[in-house]
Amino acid sequence: MARSGATVNTTAIGQNETVDLIHQISDRFVPNYVVQNKVGWNASNSLFSLFFGINDVDRTWKKQDLKINDAIISSYLGELNKLYENGARNFLLHTVPPVYRGPYKVQPDKGIEGKVIDDFNYRMIELVSIFTAAHDDVSVLLFDTNRLFSQAIDNPTV
Repeated sequence: MARSGATVNTTAIGQNETVDLIHQISDRFVPNYVVQNKVGWNASNSLFSLFFGINDVDRTWKKQDLKINDAIISSYLGELNKLYENGARNFLLHTVPPVYRGPYKVQPDKGIEGKVIDDFNYRMIELVSIFTAAHDDVSVLLFDTNRLFSQAIDNPTV
């Protein structure tokens, strides 16, 4: 269940998309995998992997307003709580990679976009701390996609 180009919360970033994380959970996950449980998942046999933030940052960094990240992370935490309320206990989350180093927009330094990504990733660390403090029966791994991508870009032959 994923939608290419989706954000966490379209309202928070000022977009008009309809299939953000909020809608994917409320309109697709809950009716199909909680109410009907079409695949027979449960808390012990399922891993919920969420890779959000790239599109959010990409669509907002030029505004140079880090408060937008507050709204995005707050929404992200709300959706993790919805998943928890519906039985999810094992989570794999990802940091935002250094997209400013990608081939279509290589920059000599982090610039504003890199600073927004760093801020978002720091807030992801805080999000995990808040979520795990509230729920002692969850397992959460925050995978450092940023570090992995940076290592691959810095050492492409390794």
